[in-house]
Amino acid sequence: MDNTSEDIEFLEEEKLDVNISFVQRGRQDLLNESEMGIPISHDAYVSTTPAQDFKSISIGEPQKCRDGRESFYAYPIYVENQAVSQRRYNEFVWLRNQLLSKYPGCIIQALPDKEGITGYWTNQDPMFYEFRRYGLEKFIQRVGNHQILGRCIDFLSFIKDDELNFTIRLRESQISKGWMSKITDFSSSFSSIISTYVQRDHIILQNDADIAFNYFRTELKNLLQQQENLRANTNKIIISLENEINSSLVMSKAYESMSRIEKENVSVKLKILASTHQQIAESQRTSYNKIKSLSGKEIEDYYKLTLGAFEALERRNRIRSENSNADVDIDELNETLKQDMEKFYKDKNSLAKIIGVNMISYKKEMTEVLAEIWKESHTRISD
Repeated sequence: MDNTSEDIEFLEEEKLDVNISFVQRGRQDLLNESEMGIPISHDAYVSTTPAQDFKSISIGEPQKCRDGRESFYAYPIYVENQAVSQRRYNEFVWLRNQLLSKYPGCIIQALPDKEGITGYWTNQDPMFYEFRRYGLEKFIQRVGNHQILGRCIDFLSFIKDDELNFTIRLRESQISKGWMSKITDFSSSFSSIISTYVQRDHIILQNDADIAFNYFRTELKNLLQQQENLRANTNKIIISLENEINSSLVMSKAYESMSRIEKENVSVKLKILASTHQQIAESQRTSYNKIKSLSGKEIEDYYKLTLGAFEALERRNRIRSENSNADVDIDELNETLKQDMEKFYKDKNSLAKIIGVNMISYKKEMTEVLAEIWKESHTRISD
């Protein structure tokens, strides 16, 4: 697991204080300390009732449902541990697209992949649905606790409406697609996003806001590439541990078989070695599950959150450079995105710390456990 050191170093180095970073870049005019309320132009989309506390919102285990011959999975949604609705994955996609079209200045976390978290495991993996449930839960929690998104009528309908009323809202939204539909479609395609952040580097710089946001766009582009390396290296660790587990089990069986044909004094020692390798396999399995969970949950959440932030910067640049719609108040969009970027950096630093600490902890724990197993085995064989 030594190849995690560079990734952990990366996680530590990129813990930046967004307020200090902005000041150092001379963008105080963009990120001042003034309080920002909900933009007036959002009123057509938000509920007039006070924002609710959705900190306790959660997503339950997926339930297999049937609609005639069609079978699908639906995710129950809980608020204060009370089931309020259940939604399919494509309905989460609908909600995100609605939010993207109505709030182009907000950071909206990317959804977990539908077909698989990574190329290593697919929907045949027993942990796949838990990883996807976790990703959907993080998405809906961040939306619910956002000062603007949490008051969106579409979000409240998604959370609370029964199947009939929610279906009506779905159909109405299909009829009245907004001007942002092209950008929404763009944002929904991970392949388009990735090719964009690797290849697209042109933007018309006209003022300090353009310069500041474009700086952060470049910064997040680099961060996404680093996160891709982190994901890839973590998967290599998972594959390596899986191979080590299988090897330990093979060794255990081999020593057990040899113990049956050897003399008694040798047979006893061979049985000890068989038991030792069985314990090693169990220890490796524990580490394997922990690292796999970290990869499918926290590391993916970190990546999807960063991807959502990058999307927001890309949308802002598109609107600014192409002047795509005169109805968009770019100053208002800048203010909204500014506040969301501040929140993003706080969340990012917290996630980076959690991932780094857990990586180190799991490596240390496995090293100590294996050392103790071999020490005990040596003592038993020496007696």
